[in-house]
Amino acid sequence: SSGSLVVYEMMAANLVEKAKIAGLTGIVDVAYFHLNSAEWFAVASNSTFPDTSGTVPPPVLLLYKWDTSNCSAAVACPVELTLFSTLEIDYCESVVHFLSGGRDYLIYGGDNLFSAITFTSLAELSGNRVAKAVNGVARFTDLSINIAQPAYRLLYSTGLLGAIQGADFAVSVGEPSLLKLSSPAHEALFAAVGGSAFASQPVLAVIDLGGNILVDYTPDPPRYINASLVNSTTYGPHALLSGRSKVQVINGRATFTDLAIDLAGWAELTFAFSSTSTYTANVTVLP
Repeated sequence: SSGSLVVYEMMAANLVEKAKIAGLTGIVDVAYFHLNSAEWFAVASNSTFPDTSGTVPPPVLLLYKWDTSNCSAAVACPVELTLFSTLEIDYCESVVHFLSGGRDYLIYGGDNLFSAITFTSLAELSGNRVAKAVNGVARFTDLSINIAQPAYRLLYSTGLLGAIQGADFAVSVGEPSLLKLSSPAHEALFAAVGGSAFASQPVLAVIDLGGNILVDYTPDPPRYINASLVNSTTYGPHALLSGRSKVQVINGRATFTDLAIDLAGWAELTFAFSSTSTYTANVTVLP
């Protein structure tokens, strides 16, 4: 009636628990796979036990995601499983992951009733995807892909000659261009308490134009991200930002540890990496 999804790591011939999700009912199978710089667990649940309302929940396929794209190394990446999606299904006794034609599939079911689902890439191919053939040669000039991955393959087609696949190629992380807030849970930042350090301190990531975090970016000489208050509309004198407001970028991130705003009200907290790379957060400071 109650089960758990537990992830272990083999360390020196011992199994060490790294993550656990409790309260899952009716687990019948789990499939694991790697896709888009993340580890995935597909959990098939076919519960026969009623929930707190007295009804038996329908069979579901739960997709849990462990995002490792922002980790500089596996040893520095804690196992954090988040529920990515819940798919209600008709029936399920097993779930299997497999690759076919360069795409990832999950097949699930039982008793001669099976279904398959696949995944749509979040990568975007930009530029002019139509090229005119001149003297038998079609040249593409401005194609680009936003997400850095080690292996892509393009499909080329015409109305007369059919389609062919190109060779595999990698898309690397680009130059540092923008900032984004990468704190895993930053809601508390936007409802701070006056005079106290934010319960959730901001972590700013340096990203390229495609949105990829530069996890290997530790420039020498060092570069910094600066935090400052603008447009403060407090009740009383001008609010002050305290704490260490200048933080070095290490492995593509600047982790703030003790920022605080002294007076209650509303303000914009701006983080600057350069004159053109900034990120602004609206902060409500409670009394």
